[in-house]
Amino acid sequence: MIDTLDKLLLCFPNKADLNRICLLSSGASSHWFEPNRKHAPDVQSVIRMADHILISNEELGAVIRDLGKIRIKLQGKRKRSREAKKREKLKRMNERKEMERRKRVARSSQFLDKMEREKELAEQKIKEKEAYLELQKRLERLEILEKQLHSKEKK
Repeated sequence: MIDTLDKLLLCFPNKADLNRICLLSSGASSHWFEPNRKHAPDVQSVIRMADHILISNEELGAVIRDLGKIRIKLQGKRKRSREAKKREKLKRMNERKEMERRKRVARSSQFLDKMEREKELAEQKIKEKEAYLELQKRLERLEILEKQLHSKEKK
């Protein structure tokens, strides 16, 4: 008794004949077979197969009920697959956001380090300039004292 889609498909060992009977393209039925079932045949194809091997209406009804169950199972599988892809996409997007945040923090840290170095350089230049000005004042004072000393010696 043929009461499942798999049993009906086993009646057609040659996929090329199955495609010809169902009026489909050459590779259409290859996705109907277990264990890698990705699609289920439409009802018209099941009826054509049943007419070809002459099964009863009762058996055809059982096969169509099984076909409905298989379609529901495949839809659930596709839904889980879509959800998994969506979760993966969300995960990649969150990882990308985290990477961008880390880059911003690194850039900010580099910017702050650069500003700190520039501040230190500016402070160092100010100290050097102050030291230079202090040296200039001492030299001027020395010159003034030398002039005073020379003017006293001349007198």
